Amino acid sequence: MEITKEEIEKFEKHLGMAQETKIGEDTFYFLPLYAEDIPSLLRVIQQFTAKVKPGQEEKWLEALDKETAEILVELNKKTVKISYPKLSDEKINRFVSANFISLTIALFNINDLGAKKIGKVKERLEKIRAARVK
Repeated sequence: MEITKEEIEKFEKHLGMAQETKIGEDTFYFLPLYAEDIPSLLRVIQQFTAKVKPGQEEKWLEALDKETAEILVELNKKTVKISYPKLSDEKINRFVSANFISLTIALFNINDLGAKKIGKVKERLEKIRAARVK
C-alpha cells in the first residue's frame, strides 16, 4: 500500500508543535520531547502524583527526591536542546539552571502526552502553575 500525501499530512497535523513559553519578558518556543523520553517523564509524573496531595500543589518542589530532580534537569536540558539545537551545552546548562522552575512548568505543558482533555491531570498542573505564579 502506498502512503498518500494526504495520509502523511494527517500525521504532520498531530506532531508535537512548538509551544510558546514566557520566561521573564522573553518568549521562547519549545518543542516536545521525543518518544524515548516518555518513560522518564512518566516517572516524574508518578512521583508528583504519589507525593503531592490535591490542594498542596504549591509543595511540588518538596516532592523532588534526588533521582527525580536529576531526571527533570535532563528532560529540561533535552527540551532546550531539541528546540534550540545551535546552543552550546554550556549555554543550555546555564539556561536550565537559571530557569529550572519555569522550564519544568513548561515541560509539563508542552509534553501533555495527548492528555489535554484529561481533567484531573490538567487540573493539578494548573494548580502547580498557579502556585508558581504567586
